Parts: sequence; structure tokens; C-alpha cells
Amino acid sequence: MNTNNNKLVEAMKQFKAVKTVIFQEEFYKAVVESTFYVPIAIDKTEGNEKSGKYCALSTPSGRRFLATFTSPTELEKCYGEREDIIAVQHPFSIIRDIVIKEGSNLNGFIIDAKGENVAITREEMLPKNN
Repeated sequence: MNTNNNKLVEAMKQFKAVKTVIFQEEFYKAVVESTFYVPIAIDKTEGNEKSGKYCALSTPSGRRFLATFTSPTELEKCYGEREDIIAVQHPFSIIRDIVIKEGSNLNGFIIDAKGENVAITREEMLPKNN
């Protein structure tokens, strides 16, 4: 699994600086090829059995986005060194499945919330009907 997301980070910067179709396509291509660090909040109250939930961020308007990060350093910017948060690595295909799953209540996912802070909506992840 390729966890070097330098290409994605560069594509995000370019897309945010110059919002053209070419940079948008490069950005989406980099997203699909990336593996993300996804924080999970661990509930340790059940004895030796641990359970957890994916972390989501909410906007002031109530929209919810799955939190994802391009590196452990970016994840740490958002969650610090909290002991109740662990990171798992997921390719885009798993992120997509989590977000579009019926009943997920997620509006999309956000990449590097305290860094480049780019959101991809659920609608952008759904197959296009031509």
C-alpha cells in the first residue's frame, strides 16, 4: 500500500490555488490513487474488548464529513497525541464505501482538516450517469 501522499498534497495545493478543470482532474486522480490515515476513537470501557468509531467533523450547518489525513503528521495536527485515537490506513475505495454506504449520515470526507482542508462531497463520489 503506497502511503506516500506527496502527489496528493501537491495536487490539493495546485487545485486550491488555481481552480481549473485540469487541476481538478489531477486532484481527483491523486485522491483515487491515495491511501489515507483515518482516525478511530476507541472506547475502552468494555474491559479487554475494544470498539471504535470513525471520527467525523461537523460544519456549523450540520454537515458531517469523515476525517482523513495524508500523513500521521497531518492527523496529529487535528487530534494531537490523544490516547483514545488510533489511525488506520484505508485506500480511497474503502473511504468511498464508508461515505456512500446507506445510513452513514456522512456528507463526504475531508482531507487534512488543519492543513489544506479539502472536502470531497458524497455527490462527487457517486457514479456519474451519462
